[in-house]
This record gives sequence, C-alpha cells and structure tokens, in this order.
Amino acid sequence: MADAIAYLKGLRNLFQVDPADWYQPRLPGQAERAILSALIVDAGAGRPIREAAGHHRSEILRQLAKTLSGAGLNGAQQAFLAELSGTAELAEEHSARAIALFGYTPGAAPLLQELARADAAMHLALLNAYEAETAFDRPEDAAESAGPVARVSGEEILGSLAEAGLPTAAVSVAEIKIILGGFSKQTLLCELSPPLEGRPRVVVRAENGTAYEGASVVSEFATAQGLHKGGVKVPRPLALTRRDGGRDFMVMEWADGAMMGWTPTFRDEALCRECGFQLGRAHSVPLEDFAHVPGYGRKPSEQMRDDIALRGEKWRKAGGREAVMAHALQWLADRVDLADSAMSLIHGDYRGHNILQKDGVVTAILDWEHARIANPAQDLGYARSFPDVLGSWEIFLEGYVAGGGVIPALEVLRFHEVFATVFTLAVITEIDQQYLGRANQQLATAATIAHRHKFEMARLIGLLDLG
Repeated sequence: MADAIAYLKGLRNLFQVDPADWYQPRLPGQAERAILSALIVDAGAGRPIREAAGHHRSEILRQLAKTLSGAGLNGAQQAFLAELSGTAELAEEHSARAIALFGYTPGAAPLLQELARADAAMHLALLNAYEAETAFDRPEDAAESAGPVARVSGEEILGSLAEAGLPTAAVSVAEIKIILGGFSKQTLLCELSPPLEGRPRVVVRAENGTAYEGASVVSEFATAQGLHKGGVKVPRPLALTRRDGGRDFMVMEWADGAMMGWTPTFRDEALCRECGFQLGRAHSVPLEDFAHVPGYGRKPSEQMRDDIALRGEKWRKAGGREAVMAHALQWLADRVDLADSAMSLIHGDYRGHNILQKDGVVTAILDWEHARIANPAQDLGYARSFPDVLGSWEIFLEGYVAGGGVIPALEVLRFHEVFATVFTLAVITEIDQQYLGRANQQLATAATIAHRHKFEMARLIGLLDLG
C-alpha cells in the first residue's frame, strides 16, 4: 500500500497547478491532480478516519434500534431495525436511511442528530487530510489532452444568423473554440471574418446531449430575451435554431470580459457592489415575460417542497449516503414555508463563474439555464460566500438594494443558504454517477467531484451547526 501511495503522489506531481485557482480547477493538469489527491487520501490517511467513524456510527445505530424496539413503527421502519440487528458492518448509508425513515420524531431525534454530527466530524477530518495532500510542490507543464468536438458547424451558425435576418452573405466563420465549463450545454466562441455588423465574434450555446438537468436552449433563449428587454446585463440573444434529436442551439452576442471563477482570487469592492446591483436589478424585472420559466404561477413553498424532494431522490438514486445530507433534507422540509416570503425571477447559479467583468465593471451575467420563479433569497443564499472574498457581504447587499433588491430576514437567508448547498452537493453526486470516467467528459468535471464536494460539505456542516 505504501508503494501504491508513493506512486500516486509521483503521478500527481507531474501535473501543473495554480494555487490561486485551486478551488475551481479548470485545466486538465489540475483536474488530474485533484483526482489523484483524493485517491491518496482514500488509500492512506482517510482509512483510519473512516474506520473510527464506522465504529462510532455502528454504536449509535445499535442504540437507536434498542431505543425504538417495540414502538409503533411502520413496516419499512421495522424492516430497517431488523437489518441493523442482522448486519455486522453498518455502512454510511445506514445513517442516511435512518434519518430519512424516522425523521426527527421525539424518540429518535437525539440519536439521529448524533448520527449527523458524527458524519460531519468524519467529513471535516477527511477534508483536513485532503488539504494536506494538495501541497503545490514540483509543478511542471501540463500534459496535452484531446478536447471535445464542437457540436455545431460554422455553416449552421451562419445559417441560424441568416434566418434571424442578419446579413451573413459575405461573412465566414474563421474559427470555433470550445469554452470549458458547464455540463448540460456546450459553449462555443466563434470568430467571424469579416465582423458581422461590427461583431467580430459570437457565442453559441448548444445542447450537450446529456441527462444533466437545466433549461433547454429554447427556454434559455426566451429568458435571455426577457432579461435583455428588462435592462439586465446579459449577452443579447441573436438567433435560435431547432434541430432534430434535441440538438438545438442559440447564438448570442459576445461580451468582452473575464470570468471571476467559482470563488474570486482577487479583491475589488466596487466590483463586489456592482455584482450585488446586477442581481438586485434582475430580481426586480417584471414577471410577465417569463411565463415559460419553471415556478411561474406557483407559490414558492410548493415549488420548494418539490425541489427538496427531488434533490433527495436524485441524491439517493446517484448513491448519496452522507448522514449530513439526510439531516439537511429533513431540516429543509421542516421549514419550507419560509420560501413564501417573496417571489421573483432568479438566476439559480449566481456566482463568479457566471459573471464576466472587465476593468472592474460587470459586462455580462451568463448561463440562465437554472432560472426560475422563486424566492430571491435563493440566489442570495447561493451567492453568499463569494462576496466575502471579492469585497464583503455588506458591500454586496448595498449594491443589491441599490439595484432594486430587498434584503430577506436572517432565517429566510439561512434556509436558502442550506438549500443552495444541498442543491450543489446533490448535483455533484449526480454528476459523479453520470459523467465520471467517460472518455468524452471534460476533466474539469471530474475535478469538481474530487475537490469541490469536500468544501461544500464543510459549508453545509457549518450552516447546520453540526461541527
């Protein structure tokens, strides 16, 4: 085993890494390094951590079985307790199943909460071990790797623009570049020669042919039209083309600027304020142009109740087994009425990786595929941590109010922070099942699984006071 760990460390150190961008790995070398670090922890320092946690978990579960024995239980609960008694080695999934089956009923609540805290302690210890294995030593040039193929041709792009009434007769597509990032859509940067009515390039969003959830490009195009009309800084939508087999694509104007990353690596208080301002402006756009968006015409709590159930179902189906997540799902279900305090169009993924900026000014808000009609606190909860790095939460909220947003009550914000983190962890778990290991998947996706999950789990543990 020691030789195997040494071998993995040697492989890891071949790949380049940028410490400033480590939280959101994008380059193939960083992705491979993240995966190898996770394997090193699983094979080495993580083993005694998991073993100790397993013994503690088993003790609590057996105590739970004794406590609930003979009570008025349904068939599923009785079968589960019988399984606990007849199983020698109790796995992580038993904790999550116990919380899901018994909820926080008076007789079971103390032990189930202890299970969640025990699971939280294990994940925090694993995170510490993982961070110790991601020292940035001996960086070298990243290896070249073959990239994915563009899903839309230059001829199709020009044809789409021509159908939208743009003069493309003398224009050609000089180059198509694939922009990394995103799971359900492929994003292409298309260089035009000569420029089309002053546009040297356009951006294409094409369906990626995966089962990962998110609005279709047809819906995303309509949302972009409504936002552009409402004065929100989004790339202007130019054309939409429907193709057979779910291969639709949309064409947008190119917006100059750079993404800030999932978590920015620099500080700019003015930019932080403007990020808040743009979100406030989006939340104040009238809803009449968004009847196609999920949640339109529904109470936010009704949609949230469905969303919580869907997150839990997808997480379990994808193999999720953390007791912390099971605890969080129950915590949310018990407080779902908090979602009814306000309603607006929300972005659904509002963080630095979806915001372009140039010279400290926001130039565009990207990727509205998760837009819906819901409580605006859902966007604030999702965005909560990145303003702390960019400027401060207080500065972000100043801009948000100036843009037309209304600050929610603290309990409403915390509820939506918990939901946003649960959403992120459930999606990561789903991506793990659907994508990891497929030859045509970006390595950045695999790095998300190997790295970001650990930090999001630590955030959830803090929000729920389980640490």
